[in-house]
Amino acid sequence: MTLKKYFDKVIDAHVILSVEKYRHIAEITLMVSGLTLASKEESENMRLSIDRAVSKLERQVKRYKAKLTNHKIKKPQPEVVAVEEPEDFPDFTEREEDENSWPG
Repeated sequence: MTLKKYFDKVIDAHVILSVEKYRHIAEITLMVSGLTLASKEESENMRLSIDRAVSKLERQVKRYKAKLTNHKIKKPQPEVVAVEEPEDFPDFTEREEDENSWPG
């Protein structure tokens, strides 16, 4: 697994491979840019356990990256519709100031 295509900086990685009778266990823990990813797999074959643990990490990374990109999607901007005023509509913006127009 090449983590460089997913993350720029891998801070720390721990890999524990153990054998208990016929169980081969692979544990992988990664710390990358404020995120800790962990996977543990066991099978009767060490290579299979490692491959499964790595596949689980890849799924976690892809899910995390998808979540980051989904949060960056911008909301669509509302459409601006121009409204034309009818020509016979009186224009009240240019009103003459008359002292007698207000009661008082």
